[in-house]
Parts: sequence; C-alpha cells; structure tokens
Amino acid sequence: MSFITILGSIMTIILPDSCFTSDMLINIHTMWLHCGSLVVSIYLLMSKEVEINKKNFISSFIVFLIFVFLAEELNITIYNSGILNGETFNMFYISPYFITHLPVFKTIQESVPFILYLLIYIEVIFLGSLIIYFIAYNIKKLRRKR
Repeated sequence: MSFITILGSIMTIILPDSCFTSDMLINIHTMWLHCGSLVVSIYLLMSKEVEINKKNFISSFIVFLIFVFLAEELNITIYNSGILNGETFNMFYISPYFITHLPVFKTIQESVPFILYLLIYIEVIFLGSLIIYFIAYNIKKLRRKR
C-alpha cells in the first residue's frame, strides 16, 4: 500500500488545513497518522526485504479500491446518522455531501457529476501511485547494480 499511502501523506503535509477540525486532539492524531504513514511508506519502498513488482502494485490498488468503497460507505452512513453536529466528515475527499478543499479536486468536483468525480479521483490516484511505483522500482534497480 506504500504506493498509495505516500500520496495521502504528502498531500496532508502540504495542505494540512484540509484535515484540521476545532478539536486539537483530532488534529494531533491526523498529523501523527499521516506523517507516520509517510515514514513507513518510504521505509517499505526502500527496504531490501520488500520486493517491488507489478503483482504487488496491482494488489495494492485492489486494496485501495476496497478502502475507497469502505470510505464512501462511511461518508454516507456518518452523514445520514446525524451525529456530525455541523462538522465535516469526508474520508478520502470523496464524500457526495461535502466539497473537497484540495485545489484541483475541488474544481473537478464542482464541475462534474459526483460519479464522474469519483472515477477521476480513482484514476488520478492510480496514476500517482504508478509514478511512485516506477520511482521506487528504479531506485531499487539502481541500488542492486551497486
């Protein structure tokens, strides 16, 4: 999953406002979680014990799709439960009820039907994770040659 979690970690570090709430404990938790996942992702991608291949990449994307489904289910369930009390709950920035704060995704979400936004989101994450895969693969390939 490092191919994908590294993307979320980097975006949270670059644009932390998108995750902050009025509750300081939640803010500390989210930054700890995302910064920690960045460190773990880099460690796993560079680890000698972890093999980077197409099978691992495809498996990670299948797991990501499962988590997208679960995140969307939670977005819908939590929103409809009435427990938000004016707060925003937008896991993976794919809630049909809240517009994302991420610059490019916000424009897309406001411009197209939600299902198209969701498909574009998944495709962009796929392309981003593919870039991470090729970077990690080539770094490991160069390290093996030494």
